[in-house]
Amino acid sequence: MTYLSILPDWNSVESVRTFHAFLEGCALIFFAALVVFDVVSHIFGRRKDPRERAFEVLALTCFAIAVLAEVAAFPYSGRNDSLSIEQDKRQREKIAALQLETQKLTNSTEQLRTDEATARAEAEGFKAQVADSDARAKHAEAQVASAKAASKEAVAKSESFRLDIAKANESSAKADARAAEAALELAKFRADRDITGTQREKMLQLLKTKPKSKIAVQSLLSDGREALQYAQKIAKVFEDAGWDVTEPDARGAFMQPVRGVFLVISKDKEADQLSEFVAIALITGEIASAPVMTSPDSKKTPGTVEIWVAGKQ
Repeated sequence: MTYLSILPDWNSVESVRTFHAFLEGCALIFFAALVVFDVVSHIFGRRKDPRERAFEVLALTCFAIAVLAEVAAFPYSGRNDSLSIEQDKRQREKIAALQLETQKLTNSTEQLRTDEATARAEAEGFKAQVADSDARAKHAEAQVASAKAASKEAVAKSESFRLDIAKANESSAKADARAAEAALELAKFRADRDITGTQREKMLQLLKTKPKSKIAVQSLLSDGREALQYAQKIAKVFEDAGWDVTEPDARGAFMQPVRGVFLVISKDKEADQLSEFVAIALITGEIASAPVMTSPDSKKTPGTVEIWVAGKQ
């Protein structure tokens, strides 16, 4: 499918999903128009109205455009699947690399500690030699000079080993610090998403500038506990701003693979205006990045805006 890379928005997961949803929406619109024009053509046909032919042409045109939209959307559907798989694979590889690095640093730390213990033992041995040399010096005046020389040499070696111990301690401390950094990075990657006090305040300041509206929050069943808890935290911010919020129940399901936070809205002007404001609030609170994915749903009640939470990106 190399030749398909010339299509617009081909290398971005969010762009591919958005463009696919746009094409599918266009197809649905023109299929609906086809039905309308076909019905009108049939009515005019029964009346022998000359406008029958014009509406037949319009119906065929809508059918052709709808088919073209479905054909254009097909490669985006496959591309969305492949990009989602690649994204999951990269995340797994990153976790494996961090785990391997942590294990290497742990092994290095243990080796350094072993070396430190060995150096300490050898230093103690040299201290014993110094004591022995001093004792012999007291019992043999003739060997005083030789014993002092041996003592000085032993002291020098002891000092050398002290320096080696200091270096080993420094290396061990650095290795411990690197291991702690790697463990912290791994913990951050695995940690649940949260809303900080700063993010919350930014969102509240913006949400309170608009008359209170009704909004629903939902999480995907497939993404489990973490997505539900994050959705509940988002819903709490809107509730604290005075909005009428429908709480998530973790029973959401989506027809295509999705990640992060996105919007599902009804197809009407009121929902469009409200969804734009909600998207700005999510971006302001760093809950989602621009542009926020929006999925129109003709089955939704007019004026409906829903915040959906999927797994981490």
